[in-house]
This record gives sequence, structure tokens and C-alpha cells, in this order.
Amino acid sequence: MRAPTTDASRSLELSFDRGTLLVTGPSAEDLGPTLPGVVWDPRVGAFRAPAFRYAELTVALGESGVEVHDRVAAERAARPPPSQAGTLSEPRLRPYQLLARTLRREPEAIEVGGRLVFPDFALCHRRHPSRSWLLEIVGFWTPEYLTRKLAALRAIAGGRFIVCADAKLGVGREHHVPGEVIAYRRRIDVREVIRLIEG
Repeated sequence: MRAPTTDASRSLELSFDRGTLLVTGPSAEDLGPTLPGVVWDPRVGAFRAPAFRYAELTVALGESGVEVHDRVAAERAARPPPSQAGTLSEPRLRPYQLLARTLRREPEAIEVGGRLVFPDFALCHRRHPSRSWLLEIVGFWTPEYLTRKLAALRAIAGGRFIVCADAKLGVGREHHVPGEVIAYRRRIDVREVIRLIEG
């Protein structure tokens, strides 16, 4: 099979930006929409793709016959090698990234007292997979409902459960959220969930 010829008048640049790949250059407008995983990003006026699509993108660009300026590969090659084996450490992740590595949505149903309970999420400790939790997110609630929910979860998971309740959606005279429940307003504090898991 003959290698595709490169047309110097047609070129693209592939670069790394904020955790994603940017596809820019004279041929981006024509080729961008046809490339795997590439979408238009109006915020920067360029095409963007998830970083995990890098290998797939370089293959597609190589077959396109377009001259590619791969700044991602150039930056990688320019990095000095680690001075000793074992000096690399795990990258510092943001709290939501840490949680995403451990979260499973809608795990299997669990039978409790003759009825099925459907947890919202299952969480697994990333370093100790045998340690797991159930995570329930509660919208409208009453203190009685939370008491029943906590009792049911104790029966299922012992102490390995986390309940997050919207503090603004409490109904009744008391809006007090029990201490073992993470209260949130509009957004759950992921750091608080991770603190419970990692603790």
C-alpha cells in the first residue's frame, strides 16, 4: 500500500489545551468535522477532541494526506526523562476526578426485609477495592423519611453508606439534617464525600 502524499498547502496543528486536544490550521475547517471525536468549540474558535482520542486522531490525520504539525508529540519528546526509575508519582487529580474513578451509577438492587432497595451509586475505595459504600442522594425529605432511609441503609451496608440531602428541600417543621447526612445546597461537595471514603 502506497503512503499518502502530503499536500504542503493543506496543514493542521495538533496541540494540547486544558486536558483536551485542539485541531487548528488552514485545513481545520474542512477536515475537523470528519475526524474522530472532534467537535467545534465556539469558546476558542477551534475544533477540540478528548485527549484519549490522540492515537486515533494521529492515525486519521496520517491517512488524510494533510501536513500535520503535532505539538503534542514534540512536547513529549522535549520532556527530560525521569532521573531514576520509580520517581514518577500519580498525577494530582481534582476532587471530582478522584470520585469519578470510584463511582458506579445504579448498582444492582439489594433485598432488605422482603423489598428491593435501589441505591443511586456504589463507591469503591481506589486503593482498597474491597472497601465500598452506597451513596444515596435525597431530594425532598422529612426528618422521618431520613430516619427510615438511614435505618434501611444501616441494614444493607452497615456503616458503609453516605446520604446526601438537599438542605433547601427539607419539609416539615424541622429542617435539621442529621449529622451523618451530608447537607448540600445546589451542589454536593465532592471533597466531603471523598473525605468520608478516604477516612
